[in-house]
Amino acid sequence: MTATAFLQQTKNPTNDDIVIAMGNNYCRCGCYVRILRAVWQAADAR
Repeated sequence: MTATAFLQQTKNPTNDDIVIAMGNNYCRCGCYVRILRAVWQAADAR
C-alpha cells in the first residue's frame, strides 16, 4: 500500500526516493533489495 501511494505521487522516482518512501516498512526476512526492485519495476510499468 505504501508503494502504491508513493508511486501515485511520484512520477520518476530515484533510488533515494524509494528508500525514503519505504523506510517505515520493516522486513524481518531481509528482502529489502527485492522490495526496492519490485517498486522500481512497478514504476517502470506505469
